[in-house]
Amino acid sequence: LAHLKLETHARQALGRPKEYGVVLPPGYFYDFNATKRYPVIYFLHGQGQNARDMVALGAIFMGYMFQSADSSVLDRSDMQKFILVFADGECQGSECFTGNFYSNFVGRDGNGPQFETAFLELMRHIDATYRTRLPEVH
Repeated sequence: LAHLKLETHARQALGRPKEYGVVLPPGYFYDFNATKRYPVIYFLHGQGQNARDMVALGAIFMGYMFQSADSSVLDRSDMQKFILVFADGECQGSECFTGNFYSNFVGRDGNGPQFETAFLELMRHIDATYRTRLPEVH
């Protein structure tokens, strides 16, 4: 599905690329919706998981965004359409021993892994790559 994909983004803060999963809502690729912008939900996995493990979960959300539970309603869903991003916070090698919790680490040399900074880089990448909607101020 073009709406459900696994991508890679270079994270300068970690000095290596990381995968992320993205679920694009129904209607995202239609010409008449080319200017429509969508809110984003970031899903942060738990210890021992990665974006590749989580991206299939997006199919569950897509079903709800495609149609209404009321079969008499056509072309309308019961759920707000949104972009869903599965960030990858998996540690590699000696980066961390108990999970990173998307936090920056000082490290012994004062230059530990920068997982929070890498996540913020991913957010900027998502905003630059997809039609995201800015937060609303009330």
